[in-house]
Amino acid sequence: MAETSVGASTVRGRAAGTVQAVRDFLKTVDLKLVCQCTTDNDFHSHLDKLTINLQNKLPGKECGIARKCLNIFLRGVFYDRYLYERFGLQHLEPWLEIPLDNHVANELSARSTKCGLEKPTSFPGIIGVTPEINEEYQKLANQLLENDTECKEFKSRVHLDLLFWRGTLAQG
Repeated sequence: MAETSVGASTVRGRAAGTVQAVRDFLKTVDLKLVCQCTTDNDFHSHLDKLTINLQNKLPGKECGIARKCLNIFLRGVFYDRYLYERFGLQHLEPWLEIPLDNHVANELSARSTKCGLEKPTSFPGIIGVTPEINEEYQKLANQLLENDTECKEFKSRVHLDLLFWRGTLAQG
């Protein structure tokens, strides 16, 4: 999963060596420790530590890219039947984040307007994502699960990327 979850398109525009740095780091992630998290706070504390550690390994030391790559990796692990069963991942579903990028941010923003929710901070691009901006957009994803008919069907924000990938609402 560490080799296949993140490719060149995931880190488009980043410095040479970013994909390999991410893959090398993901190979060191101990899924047993991730799965031992018993609360949302435990999980996000662990995810924050992983984000900082990955960020420090990246050529550009970008928080947004680090978090996006970790979220894509963890989503892939969650979706893999064998890893899901091996590590008992079912309890992580409500805590997993939607991988944030321009497409997802635009869709979240467009849907927030449609649903009458407060519009998020203008998205600074993945390079400008801070922990606070990531948290704001993750909370918005949770609000859309409650307020957007199409989003409700996906049950957890991690799955919304499947709906948002095409950006149908944001494109008009």
